Amino acid sequence: HRPNSPASVASSASSRHSQGQHHRPTSPQGHGARSGRRGSAHKEEGTPAEAGVMEVTVQEILRFLSDIMAVASKPAELELRRDAIAQKLTRRGVDKKPLLKEYDEVEAELKACRLTKEQRELIEGQMEAVMDCLCHVVPQGHETAVQRVVSCLEDPSFDVRMTALKNIVRIAGKASKFAKGCIAMRLSSLNTYTRWSAAECLLVMDSKGDRELLSQILVHIDSTDRFVRQDIVGAMVGVMVDDDYRLVVRHLGTPAMAEKL
Repeated sequence: HRPNSPASVASSASSRHSQGQHHRPTSPQGHGARSGRRGSAHKEEGTPAEAGVMEVTVQEILRFLSDIMAVASKPAELELRRDAIAQKLTRRGVDKKPLLKEYDEVEAELKACRLTKEQRELIEGQMEAVMDCLCHVVPQGHETAVQRVVSCLEDPSFDVRMTALKNIVRIAGKASKFAKGCIAMRLSSLNTYTRWSAAECLLVMDSKGDRELLSQILVHIDSTDRFVRQDIVGAMVGVMVDDDYRLVVRHLGTPAMAEKL
């Protein structure tokens, strides 16, 4: 079940959290003893029944994070759809009647789901709290949890992106190839802040000299967006060692540059 409106997310959240909880937690410490108990659960081997309960708990937390992320991202998705329709309306010879109808429908849906400042702050706080909670309950390297948290690098909120950045390392571990691959995919995002967050995240991982990661980054070097290319180069610098510079010039540079090596 996915909430259909910001109000339903707030209602769902209030049934999961106590009334006294601060709505904008910034660190795991705010969860007190409960986080400590759960934090030890995945480090010590328990009974099959306990492991089953823990997995159900993790899946419920991930489901809740997916729900609030969907609500948070829906306005932006609708705005892109609306803008695409508006662009079609400028073309000559198109039948404008169905496009205008679709535009009005998208505009009405956007108006209904657009978040107020208070709703946005509530959702941001929920996302931060859930990510801080995940690092205490999931086994390190849990791929679904890694994917969910990495996707939070795309959130428009700086606080949410920074919370995602610190928890990716906690959940995945600094050497996780899976996590680094997920992060590298965000380097080609058209959103400047997402690319910056992804590049920063790779810097705090053990990325120096990782040839596999370098290959994943180089895939995006031919982007038609010059700003994407600039950020790709910046990310490459954080990964490459001295010998890699010569290798890159040989493959991507001009013959004249290769001769200078």
